[in-house]
Amino acid sequence: MWLSGMGYVFYAFFAYLIIIGYFIFKKTGSRTALIFSLTCYLLSLVLLKSTWLLTVPFIIIALDLFDGSKLNLKTIKTKWSYAGYIVISLLFWLVWVSWQFSTRVTALVTDYYYRSEDSAPLVQRVPYTLSKAFELYVFPVQLSFYHEEPVSQPIFILMNVFIIVLAITLTYLLYKRSAVLGIVLAIIASILPTLSPVQVAWFISDRYLYLGGAFVALLFSLILYKLEDKIKLKNLALYVTALLIALYSVRLAVRAYDFRTSKNLWLATQKTDSRSYRIYNNLGDEFSTEQNWPMAIASFSKSVELNPNYADAIHNLGLTYMKMGDLENAKKYLLESYAKNPKLYQSLIRLAQIEESQGNKEKALEYYTKAIELNPELRVNQ
Repeated sequence: MWLSGMGYVFYAFFAYLIIIGYFIFKKTGSRTALIFSLTCYLLSLVLLKSTWLLTVPFIIIALDLFDGSKLNLKTIKTKWSYAGYIVISLLFWLVWVSWQFSTRVTALVTDYYYRSEDSAPLVQRVPYTLSKAFELYVFPVQLSFYHEEPVSQPIFILMNVFIIVLAITLTYLLYKRSAVLGIVLAIIASILPTLSPVQVAWFISDRYLYLGGAFVALLFSLILYKLEDKIKLKNLALYVTALLIALYSVRLAVRAYDFRTSKNLWLATQKTDSRSYRIYNNLGDEFSTEQNWPMAIASFSKSVELNPNYADAIHNLGLTYMKMGDLENAKKYLLESYAKNPKLYQSLIRLAQIEESQGNKEKALEYYTKAIELNPELRVNQ
């Protein structure tokens, strides 16, 4: 259902090819494998244009440098093979990302109503993001889409404790020269965009974790293997794996039901976060599709109550009144939505349709003209 997540599947697929190609080169010395890896990296950046692919060199470096062997300056100097990934990354950044970065930040403000003054600082986002990623990897109980639910003080303290324990663990693994360090760093590197000082992504999302999932499985396998070897319990890995499969199967069945329809999804996320204005707006869309006008009005109104500047919900409120035949309220909210977000040409189109239905052709033409100025690709029958 969520086609927006499909791009992350392709990103993860190409990332695995790139990483596997590099480590085949490392093991065998085959220049062909390195060229294959670099070619996959270049092509995936050109075809997908995903900034998330820029995490791949960091993952390769984490796995390569912190593989349990002794790390020193001489070791780093011999890693000439990183140069190809660095050059390709810099070119992609200069040609595409530098332009897209400002576009993305603008889109967050105009399309997603992101306000920097309301955003949590990085020092607060890091504990939330990493602890939530851990939760989603281990056992995702609650379904949260936008991660806007308030965090209580005790929970936030626990999140900070998790960060402290993680930092101590990483330091210990570095001291012990454990290959586990590289795997843990690779997991963190796979979600680096969520840790950007300037927020360019959601705090965390299931789709962000596709790539790191393989490293989590690898980490779990290593831990289970070492545990079985230490306590000398035959078939421990088999029993634990069977138990986990049973638990995750139940979790999968419940989550599949939540994702069965978009209405199920928003009702499930509403239970987790009853203060998200976006969720109420999406619920209003579902009720509107069902022509359940009272529930649609109530949902859109709740969304506006939670965020009075959310122009999308105000527009949808006006559109719902328009479908109900209440043109006065429709015009009121559509004008308000356009005032809140002057790029919302959809409101102009609806206003033009209302004026046209009332015989005000000059006013309708004015709205149509403004809409076309905002979106020249519109084909409007005047």
